Amino acid sequence: MANGDINTTTLTIANGAATSDAAQVRWMDVVGLVLPAAWTAAGIAFTVSPDGGPTYYPVKRPEVGTTTAPIAVKNLELLAADIPTGTATFIPLHPDWFRGATHVKVLSQTAGSPVTQGAARSLILVTRAPAS
Repeated sequence: MANGDINTTTLTIANGAATSDAAQVRWMDVVGLVLPAAWTAAGIAFTVSPDGGPTYYPVKRPEVGTTTAPIAVKNLELLAADIPTGTATFIPLHPDWFRGATHVKVLSQTAGSPVTQGAARSLILVTRAPAS
């Protein structure tokens, strides 16, 4: 669905699964994620494909505040303790985390380990056209 330059894509994590289907994000900035109220307590991570979908890689980011070599690179994981359950939640995301990706998948996990959802969960990935 489009709203000006904002777009939303519904992703699904199947019952008993921990990874969503893929959203095509080529030429778009990923700027947010809406989680359902029924989210099974878990953190969030992402995998991205730079090649149109056949291959996915975990998203990592430089350690915040690191400015000199060597630069520590950490897994990008939104912590379960910071994600409420029982209420739908919008989580803003930084577009730079997804630069170069053609597709994105959302992972339900904690400390790098998959956390299966207790039922099918619909998530909304929010994208926007990049600023010119």
